[in-house]
Amino acid sequence: ITVAPKYGRFTLDETKREREIGAFNWMYQNVTIPPMSTKTVTADCVLPGEHTMHVVSLLPHMHKLGKSLAATYVGGPFDGQAFLDSQGYDPDNGVLTFYDPPVDLTDAVGITFSCTWQNTFDRTIREGIGDNEMCMVFGYAWPVDKAYTAYASDDNCVMFATPPPGG
Repeated sequence: ITVAPKYGRFTLDETKREREIGAFNWMYQNVTIPPMSTKTVTADCVLPGEHTMHVVSLLPHMHKLGKSLAATYVGGPFDGQAFLDSQGYDPDNGVLTFYDPPVDLTDAVGITFSCTWQNTFDRTIREGIGDNEMCMVFGYAWPVDKAYTAYASDDNCVMFATPPPGG
């Protein structure tokens, strides 16, 4: 079997476009999960200065040991409230979430996102492909220059504007 992605491109009448959205990725790096254990990691991420990020969709990404992936507001009127509560790995039902209205992070100071795994192996699981694990959230937001990507690890999270295509 050869597996390869297939992409479709669609055009939109420019006069019908309401907003341009930008892609982003929130990722927790350098994860290690001890043998036969449950582990949760949490990233506390501060949004840069002037931010008006409006999230329109989120796609959590974990592998088969993933049990949950959540995201919450930090600060502002929704402080501590979850806007993503995914049950982790579920290829049969999918985990893509669309928001209408969008998740408005304008008044938030930042976000947290966390991942929980149940390691059923007798070896340490690390970040990676195959039998290893990931903690990622892919998404789209507007405005394009406020679609903030996050790279997190133990006690650290850096957020930055995702470069525009070709930028």
